[in-house]
Amino acid sequence: MTIIEINKRLWPFPESWNELTPRQALRVMKVICGGYTTGQMYLQFIRILSGCGWFNFLRERMDKKAEYFYLCEFLISESSLTKNLLPVYRGLHGPADNFDNLRMNEYAFAQNYFEAVRDAQELGALDKLVATLYRPEGGEVDMDVRLPFKEGEMLQRAAWVKQWPQYVKELVFVWYEGCLAQLVKDNSDLFNGASGQPALHGIVSVMRNVAKEGTYGDFEKVERLHIKMLMIELRESKAEAERDAKV
Repeated sequence: MTIIEINKRLWPFPESWNELTPRQALRVMKVICGGYTTGQMYLQFIRILSGCGWFNFLRERMDKKAEYFYLCEFLISESSLTKNLLPVYRGLHGPADNFDNLRMNEYAFAQNYFEAVRDAQELGALDKLVATLYRPEGGEVDMDVRLPFKEGEMLQRAAWVKQWPQYVKELVFVWYEGCLAQLVKDNSDLFNGASGQPALHGIVSVMRNVAKEGTYGDFEKVERLHIKMLMIELRESKAEAERDAKV
């Protein structure tokens, strides 16, 4: 957080996505999806994130408010959001912060739809991305209250998610983008950094190879592994291969 001055009053101002409240994040995304110019967006961002009321905001000089535009740049640059600011929406539960409970089977589908949205390859891909990640409560254990992921149920859910406000779905995309960037950063030796895919393998191939080793069981059990557990397994396998090569 930093402090800015508007109309002779001091206001706290977040410096990253993770410092936003859920209400602020949704209002910011609504502005981003609203078709405004960059200057118009920044003015609204300053008012939303500072919490300054309209009376004080309108009384401040425009050039004074423009001095704070640089503080808003993080909102339209590459996402750093890893905190799930929308844990529940319309009865559906989302994943934990920073992919902490994301499992391999849902990651494989989510990554496919994420890339389709990013590259504008598939109409409805954003609905499927959200429907993959957001599921009804179902008594799941181990840090997750969501029902286990099933493709057929996800496709049915996507038709309902299609009716959600666009800015809500875009916030989920921004969160996924931020978590993926953090995952790649934390495992830079395993990722190529460009597409978010493990180096030398597609994610399904990685799961098949881990299943062949049998450490975590068959392919069905590997699908249920948390993505971060698989990253640990891949790092261990890589380190073991490097040790064997030196012998």
